[in-house]
Amino acid sequence: MPALIELHYLPCIEYLHVLNAYEKVFFETQEHFVKQTWRNRCRIYGANGPQDLIVPVKNKSAKIPAKDIEIAYGKNWQHNHFMSVHSAYRSSPYYDYYEEEIRNLFFKQEKYLFDYNLLWLDWITKTLRIDINYSLTEEYQRAAEPGIVDLRNTISPKRSAEFKHPIYRQVFEEKHGFIPNLSILDWIFNDLAGVRNYFGSQIKQI
Repeated sequence: MPALIELHYLPCIEYLHVLNAYEKVFFETQEHFVKQTWRNRCRIYGANGPQDLIVPVKNKSAKIPAKDIEIAYGKNWQHNHFMSVHSAYRSSPYYDYYEEEIRNLFFKQEKYLFDYNLLWLDWITKTLRIDINYSLTEEYQRAAEPGIVDLRNTISPKRSAEFKHPIYRQVFEEKHGFIPNLSILDWIFNDLAGVRNYFGSQIKQI
């Protein structure tokens, strides 16, 4: 059975768990932008604990489709995001393998947030060696069509993850404890073999 969901920036582990669980995913392109969501933010594990990285966007209060939301490049946010990730994970086991790749992605000058998020998702699925079969919606529907699971706005910074979260070693765990449901980058850099095995063995929902 296919699912319908919005596209996230450097998505959390629960989000990837959901995407990988379905044989087909439709990404919502026609919704209006929703503030304070994972659409333009992610959460990493910094030296002082959880740290949110936010992509600034233009016209975020305007009634324009999600696919047309433009990224604002007035501030040096790309450098700040990369350096935050670098500081958080440079001592993790697998960061060095991907430093140059993520540096290049952080500094991509995509016009639209949607396209930028897709770039990251494609890199993530390639790195995890998983296949997310997705399509983009062509029109907005308040309710999903019969036979499609509507998961829009079900994964949010405002609530805790409800799925059984995997446990792995984190860089600053001894200082702040284990923090669940961070950006998938956290798991990739800390336990590459573990994250690949988890998603590789996950059973798809039909």
